[in-house]
Amino acid sequence: MPFRSGVRYEHLVSDYYENGVRIDEQSRTYDNVFPSFSLAMPVGKAELSLSYTSKSKYKGTGAGQEQRSRM
Repeated sequence: MPFRSGVRYEHLVSDYYENGVRIDEQSRTYDNVFPSFSLAMPVGKAELSLSYTSKSKYKGTGAGQEQRSRM
């Protein structure tokens, strides 16, 4: 049964501007490491796999705004 693991490093810079002026309190920089794991095993002529990948979730800078990673 093959077992695989990995990590993904993500660096995100989000600059928030209001009327052309950068707002430092709402601008953010994120540095994160996200794990991933997978396990596969043959089942007859097919293969069964189970995997886990952590996805990033960042709060937005505006009211009710949220940004999610597409990875």
